[in-house]
Amino acid sequence: MKKTIIFAVFAVLVAGCISGTDDTIQNPTATTAASQSSPTSTTLHAGQTTTTVSAEDVEVPTTMTIRLPANITNCLTLDNITYREACYYDVANREKDITVCDKIGAKNLQLKCRARLEENPDLCGQIDTLTEKDWCYSTMAFKWNKIKYCKMIFYQPLKDKCVLDFVLDKKSDPMECFGLADLDMRDKCIYYHIDLYVNKTGAEGGIKPKLCGLISNMTLQVRCNQTYLNQKF
Repeated sequence: MKKTIIFAVFAVLVAGCISGTDDTIQNPTATTAASQSSPTSTTLHAGQTTTTVSAEDVEVPTTMTIRLPANITNCLTLDNITYREACYYDVANREKDITVCDKIGAKNLQLKCRARLEENPDLCGQIDTLTEKDWCYSTMAFKWNKIKYCKMIFYQPLKDKCVLDFVLDKKSDPMECFGLADLDMRDKCIYYHIDLYVNKTGAEGGIKPKLCGLISNMTLQVRCNQTYLNQKF
């Protein structure tokens, strides 16, 4: 059975949520259903969850079904501008077609779309909302496989998360652990690199087990010592 997602949810995520990973949707079926339950509220059904929003705050389109991945023709069938521009964003990034970004009227979303395709951090810098600007840098880091874009993020917790996710998922680098302000993330990063060293027999980018003492969380430090310290490397 194909995974079903709600295109409305995707639209909201693209418009304002922060993510540290590639946010292109791959091959699911998306269905957006909107039914007005009262003169002042509209209920959007997403799987087993229900979200009620004020009819004064959002323009809710008629019931529609879109199969993703969408194309430009699919996008044009969307009456709601938020959903339509989210659709453009998805198509532009999946097809690597920057001309589709130009169809997006919302300035910040258009800048994010262009920055991601052009690898141009200056475009992220032109975004006038700090959280969206940080999100733009985060997506660029994973799109172009360059941790330097994580370090352009202003909000420290998001910067730390971007760096940690990068070294865990993209390229290990023990030195990055010690630049993390969040101690829990730093400990996780150190433990990961110790485990990497042990299980890949001195793998490049690992940390030797004798450095378990660098972990600040005593429970994790004890586990590290008990697991790795007595092993010979």
